[in-house]
Amino acid sequence: ADFDTKGYWHNKNGLTELMKSEDSEPNGIPDLIEYVNGLAPYASVCPADDFFGAGDKDFDGEFCDGSPVASAFGDGEFQGVQVAVEGSWQAEVSHFLVDPVNDGGQCEMLTEQLLAFIFNVEFNLGGGGLLVLPDMSTASAQSLIDDAIDAWIAGDEDDCTDWAALLDGFNNDDSVEYVPDTYCAFNYTD
Repeated sequence: ADFDTKGYWHNKNGLTELMKSEDSEPNGIPDLIEYVNGLAPYASVCPADDFFGAGDKDFDGEFCDGSPVASAFGDGEFQGVQVAVEGSWQAEVSHFLVDPVNDGGQCEMLTEQLLAFIFNVEFNLGGGGLLVLPDMSTASAQSLIDDAIDAWIAGDEDDCTDWAALLDGFNNDDSVEYVPDTYCAFNYTD
């Protein structure tokens, strides 16, 4: 599978892909973002915590006080191009994925890499499967997500660093090895 970086999910291409995810309303929050908003690292925290200044949790396009999150703009070749409008969940996701790691340390970096990993699992693996780890063992995508969240909850910087590095390795790999959740039927010939 070809996984994408957190920068991809921050830009207009990744955000466009996210907007297609089971969204029945043009500006509604898709099921995938609702799922993410229910996970501990992204669940609503009001007042906002210190590490994400361009938005807060959850990804709904508004700060805790109801004011809109600023529009998001691209970088690199898309420098200055608006990738998400003010007050949208897309703008908040975009800001989050490129937020500088400050007060949140490596546990903040873990939450950014985890978000991109969740998007990759959904869009590039079809929502699950067994991933081949660097040591050639396998682990389910869901168990990796759950274990990364546990590391974030524990708040140990070394564990957060290790998990962020593992997920970053997947997110930067255009040939992730995995075993799908479903298997193709095989017809034997006579």
